[in-house]
Amino acid sequence: MHGGPPVHRLPHELLSQIFRHATTSQLFDATLSRRSIPLVISHVCGLWREVAIDLPGLWQWISLTGCPTRYEHHGRDLALLFMQRTKGLGMSVYYRDAEAASVEDDYWQVVALRKGIKAVADEHRCYCALDLIMARIAEIRVLELVIGHASSVRLSSLPASAAASLRTLFVKFIQRGGHEHLMSTLLCTSPQLRRLSWSSRLRVCSVTLPAHVSWTRLVQAHLDESPMSYGAFFDMLSAGQYLKDVWVRLARETRPPLPPSTRLSQFTLEKLQICGDEPLDEVFSALHLPALRLLWLKANSRNPTIGWPCNDPRALYQFIAMGTGALDDFHIMPGGTVDEVTLVAILALPQMATLTSLDAVLSTISDKLLIRLQPMHGGPSVLLPNLTKLTLGQCATSDGVFSRMLQLRYDHGYPLKNVRIEFKRTEEHRHPSDEAMFRWLADRGMYARASY
Repeated sequence: MHGGPPVHRLPHELLSQIFRHATTSQLFDATLSRRSIPLVISHVCGLWREVAIDLPGLWQWISLTGCPTRYEHHGRDLALLFMQRTKGLGMSVYYRDAEAASVEDDYWQVVALRKGIKAVADEHRCYCALDLIMARIAEIRVLELVIGHASSVRLSSLPASAAASLRTLFVKFIQRGGHEHLMSTLLCTSPQLRRLSWSSRLRVCSVTLPAHVSWTRLVQAHLDESPMSYGAFFDMLSAGQYLKDVWVRLARETRPPLPPSTRLSQFTLEKLQICGDEPLDEVFSALHLPALRLLWLKANSRNPTIGWPCNDPRALYQFIAMGTGALDDFHIMPGGTVDEVTLVAILALPQMATLTSLDAVLSTISDKLLIRLQPMHGGPSVLLPNLTKLTLGQCATSDGVFSRMLQLRYDHGYPLKNVRIEFKRTEEHRHPSDEAMFRWLADRGMYARASY
């Protein structure tokens, strides 16, 4: 018989895989302390320590916070230890500076009451964590930053091409001003950069679009808080032929440029999320996105302009019918000019037969849509046969229409498992049958909720 506990008889390769799965799934949770998971694992026994220290992937995730004063160096020595144990094979680093920490500590004052952020005085500021990141920037593959003006200025001093390994850059700003452009060198001289997210933390400030972005290399661009003109959006997609995931906030120019005479084709884009308040007719008429699987249209405000999401709803219909491939996820909130009749026509398109998730908030959703969602013998083919998640808002339906649709889908084995319905407030107490069906389905493991 072999001596020692059974775990010691596991191959080192298998033990290594177990250690990797023990680490946190969120980069910002990889806070450094003596109780960090990699350190705890490496102190269990001699064997575990040997395997852990020789496993670079265990030490590659690091979360740092700016020191509250220049005399308190939180995590610097541990961060250096972690960095050394990665053996130069790349790191993922999250950094939150002192101003960002104050936003979360004083959330009510800063976000709700809009009293602004307390900047750290220069004589008390400590850059030890940020300077360590900058010194090892050549080894960092993923960099997530939550920063204010002072940190942006310091990062702007990085020499060109310093971030040679950087593939992902997520930046959340927490102070107003146009200082975002100071980091343009980091954006335009990172030859491996593929994923970019650029926004504000908790929407505490406005953010301008980043300058000098090389769209040709990116596969992901999330710029949902910085207004982008339609022309700039067309330029981004035209240059960014490898983009797969785009999230933008679009705003028309005073004199919007004419769209291309033929549709602008981009053959890799799979996810498109558009925020805005203005008509998108010329955007829809200009694009051909055959690889698109997810389309989200979300107004910036609860009361967008009359033309949201398009002056002529047929523009959205034609875009999906002629400009996209088969969709998996469709989200429109609010529907604006897209009424229930138009939505039913859109959902009846061949591209929607593969849809698994629908989220729609219209001015009113009546029985018409729900009847078309029912499996019916001898009638029109059921809409959305592959639907697994359904979220509808502003519903004013007859009691029992929802319950019949859900019962029939359940009985016929359709995959719908997640339903969330928001009725108009005037509908309260008018849906006892529907509410009973929601409870019945919830008891059988389906997520089924109704609200008013």
